[in-house]
Amino acid sequence: MSIQRGSVLVIAGPPAAGKTTIAARIAATAEVPTVHVPTDALHTWIKAGFVLPFLPEGVHQNAVIQNVMLNVARAYSEGGYDVILDGVLGPWAVDGLRDGAADAGLSLSYIIVRPSLPVLLARAQAREGRHLREIEPIVGLDRAFGAIDESVLTVLDTSDLSIDDSAHSVMKAWRDGSLQLTSGDGNREA
Repeated sequence: MSIQRGSVLVIAGPPAAGKTTIAARIAATAEVPTVHVPTDALHTWIKAGFVLPFLPEGVHQNAVIQNVMLNVARAYSEGGYDVILDGVLGPWAVDGLRDGAADAGLSLSYIIVRPSLPVLLARAQAREGRHLREIEPIVGLDRAFGAIDESVLTVLDTSDLSIDDSAHSVMKAWRDGSLQLTSGDGNREA
């Protein structure tokens, strides 16, 4: 019996953009076996030597976590699951994600969800628990996500969209192939 490999979707965006909520909704309503991996959890596994990922000293740690993330995605994909990864995986991470996915033979798609800054900050302030709520790093990360070429990467403004509408838009774009960065046979898409 052969199992068809699943595809991988990265939902990226600044903290409080709604990535995890959108990813969870897509995974819960998927018509095929689907796994949701909130990549923020990978940071919390580091107990000694943790560096805040947005600091310059976090470059090595971020590269290790990205490698772990792609290995998890590859294992699930080889088992026939579609995989949704969500995280603060901005334009600076795309080349590494693309290269790692191509090397692993993964079909990789990527989208940025980015509400307006006032909506983002309101969502951040409403969060509970260990989530980042500090304004300065959120504004900095939002600014970093704004420095992209939208002719190359897809950005969805979720400011006025419900979770269901956001999830539907992301799922539709993933399924129609418009978010694809690698084809799954180890070759990059043009």
